[in-house]
Amino acid sequence: MNPPPPGEHAPHPPRPRLCHTAQRTWLEVDGKPFFILGGELYNSTSSDPANLDRLWPLLREMQLNTVLAAVSWELIEPMEGAFDWSSVDTLLDGARRHGLRLVLLWFGTWKNGQSTYAPAWVKSDLQRFGRVQTMPGVNSRTLSPFSSQTLESDRTAFAALMEHLGQVDAHNTVIMVQVQNECGIFGAARDHSQLAEDAYAMGVPAKLTDWLASCQASASTPVLDAWRAHGWRSGGSWAEAFGDCGDEFFMAWHIGVYVNAVAAAGRAHLELPMFTNCWLVQHELDRPGAYPSGGPVSRVMDIWKAAAPSLQMLCPDIYLPDFARVCGEFQRNDNPLFVPESSPQRGWAEVFHVLAIGGIGLSPYNIDAVHDAPLPTDWQRQLGESYAAIAALWPVMQQPGRRCRLHSILQDGLATQLIDLEDHRVLVRFTHAQPSDAQRGAGIMIEQSADEVLVAGRGFSLAFGSRHQPDQTTDFLSIDELELRDGHLVAARRLNGDDTWGHVIHFNHGRMIRRIKLYTY
Repeated sequence: MNPPPPGEHAPHPPRPRLCHTAQRTWLEVDGKPFFILGGELYNSTSSDPANLDRLWPLLREMQLNTVLAAVSWELIEPMEGAFDWSSVDTLLDGARRHGLRLVLLWFGTWKNGQSTYAPAWVKSDLQRFGRVQTMPGVNSRTLSPFSSQTLESDRTAFAALMEHLGQVDAHNTVIMVQVQNECGIFGAARDHSQLAEDAYAMGVPAKLTDWLASCQASASTPVLDAWRAHGWRSGGSWAEAFGDCGDEFFMAWHIGVYVNAVAAAGRAHLELPMFTNCWLVQHELDRPGAYPSGGPVSRVMDIWKAAAPSLQMLCPDIYLPDFARVCGEFQRNDNPLFVPESSPQRGWAEVFHVLAIGGIGLSPYNIDAVHDAPLPTDWQRQLGESYAAIAALWPVMQQPGRRCRLHSILQDGLATQLIDLEDHRVLVRFTHAQPSDAQRGAGIMIEQSADEVLVAGRGFSLAFGSRHQPDQTTDFLSIDELELRDGHLVAARRLNGDDTWGHVIHFNHGRMIRRIKLYTY
């Protein structure tokens, strides 16, 4: 799934890109479909070369094919206009030596709704680099997106980074770039600095309402619904056009325009897939400012799509328990699903869901578990088992002409789940009613023909019935545990007898991947 980068004299492969059909979007690396089995390093890890040397083998042992790592503005531009690429080159060198890909995370103006990764020369000059003010005259920790000086400096640094990658990374060690991290502002719905007040007084830009007008026939979205409720206004103030949502929409538009300018400057030097991520609304009744107001949460995706066409994805950082719901909010025809941050303890289960619904990858956060010892932990081993299973199944899924309908198995608060195949209905019973993260039932079912499925996962049992002929009994023709040998999935053990007692097969122990063939009588 992830061959080591070619040698020094190999021809340069095509750059990574997102490919689209009417049915799906996928990531292509070195000209082949690629699913990100990722892990995001702890924020500070990439600044510590000695610790990175210790970690690379562990990351390979966990079966990752991609590492998400921060590139800090303060480290690459410690003095204005003087760039130091040592931290970036250390990441590139380590990933190459261990056969891993990278997604670089640009910690520029924003990290978690604040500006702590900006260089000292930016932080200390409040006259030149103005701050968000949660009320007039009260500066916050966050740089204001309305400062042209801040935008120019951030854009220049990011462009320099992408230019450097274009010069030193001919073999696609870096496959995507995240532009900023969890944008937005805390403590208020909008910025009240003087520059922000001036922009707010100018009202809703025609570029936004023209874009929304082109989407009027589309399905209902929070932005379109708010606009519709206020008469489809083509101008006026933000409150007149969007009511109580106006302040958050105002920030979403201007932060989106800012991030787009940074991304566009980088893409001018190196064309790679680019995205930004968001801190989700944690509770339904939370007001903007309790979470980073203006960030690309699902309720303002339309505004970000209009403001930031240089970004190909708006991505959720999912630590909430209702993982499938959040994925559904972010996966749209114009927005492929990638989860750049998620719970490390639940990642082993959630990665199957992302794969099954057509996402391009998942990356649990704090994959190096810097606060835990010894390494690897139980959850890291469990994640590695899921990643190894997906890596083994991936070539099967990519075979030309091979039928592969994918079905997610995910315990999401219910004790059972029903899956409809072409001719059969599957009852999934989860093993634990109130599972820990490690006990949660999860997996993937790959429908290869009317009577054959591949299944990988843990924490559930399967019983099959006829979907269209209730008087018929569906039974197991054969069940084989599969393992990877010499790059191929092969049968390792035939299950029968007590393994299938009561017309049920359990996925709790043994090898994770099984081929099930069915027949009816």
